[in-house]
Amino acid sequence: MKKNANDGLDLALGVSFRLLVLAAFCTSSFSASVPAGWKTYRSPDYGFVIAYPKDFKHYTNATDAQLAVVAICNMTTAACFEYSGKQYEGTRFEAAGVAVNILSDAHTEAECNKIDTGQYPIKTARINGIRFHYGETGGAAAGNVIGGPVYRTFHEHACFELALQVVTDNTDHGIEDYHNFDSTKMEKKLQRILHTFRFVRRSSDLPGSK
Repeated sequence: MKKNANDGLDLALGVSFRLLVLAAFCTSSFSASVPAGWKTYRSPDYGFVIAYPKDFKHYTNATDAQLAVVAICNMTTAACFEYSGKQYEGTRFEAAGVAVNILSDAHTEAECNKIDTGQYPIKTARINGIRFHYGETGGAAAGNVIGGPVYRTFHEHACFELALQVVTDNTDHGIEDYHNFDSTKMEKKLQRILHTFRFVRRSSDLPGSK
């Protein structure tokens, strides 16, 4: 059977078209998971992308994100997103946010999955194709209580931690109009931020990578 001279060109064009469709699908898939009006942050160093609502602020320097006595973000934080709105003034709410941490001391997947949850069991979840281990954490200091779920995944020899934290005032002010804070709505918003997280490229330059 005689081969048409254009067969090779047609095949190449077909492959190129399929790759373009796949790339467009991946982009639209991420866009579809991001609510309207949200901003998107792409890490230039750690190969992940995450979106956050307009009433949250992104801090490039975690030490600047100190909206509460008990900090949500710390020196292990690669990206910090804290609530910056005024909706909860007059309540015990202090701060809330999502910290994307890189735990350089966790050199293996087993070490990465050791979450200090106290009485809470560690569970697993798959989000955007990423397998996470997660558990509830909490603590208190200087009259503030901090708590929320921590999600960890071991990706390309590095331990990624997404901490969804809420800080409330636990002191007795003796003021009748100082209302308790219902964290349900905030916790749902932090979960929506978590569910936009995904890896977008290989991260060979990650701490601990080989």
